[in-house]
Amino acid sequence: MKAIERSRQLRSLMKKEIFPQLEARGFQPLKHSGLWYGFTRLQADQVQVIDIQWNKHHGPSFAVNFGQTPLVMQDGEAGFHNCYMNKWFPLAEINCGQFPYNRLAFGRFRRQWFRYTWLASQLPSGGPHTPVNRVIDFLPLIDSWFAGDPSSIAIVDYMNHKK
Repeated sequence: MKAIERSRQLRSLMKKEIFPQLEARGFQPLKHSGLWYGFTRLQADQVQVIDIQWNKHHGPSFAVNFGQTPLVMQDGEAGFHNCYMNKWFPLAEINCGQFPYNRLAFGRFRRQWFRYTWLASQLPSGGPHTPVNRVIDFLPLIDSWFAGDPSSIAIVDYMNHKK
């Protein structure tokens, strides 16, 4: 099976399985692009974000980024402060690349990208369900991280943390 077909299957299953899980946790979808699926949730004075970042060549692999940043009101509109551009933006424009964030990491070598390989597409037990189910299994740990549980630290690689 070609990579583009595996990517289509993976995206389709993700929309069917992961998106409802995020929405059930109170995350609202943002406008999606071909490379990003974003979700936000307001918790007290914080904006919590989960992004699904696709392979830049639209291949069958993705990373899960997540983080939170303070909610900043401006002229009655909710938004956030982009720490890299030193500028306020409305919530509709948020993604994890605009503030220090984390990337879900797993496995022996701390891999960060979930993949649906050609070999997996050939195996009866393979298929796009494997990476999708792995993300679903990690969602409670991401919830714990958002809640401030230090034991969830093992699931993250810190990304983009500039001082």
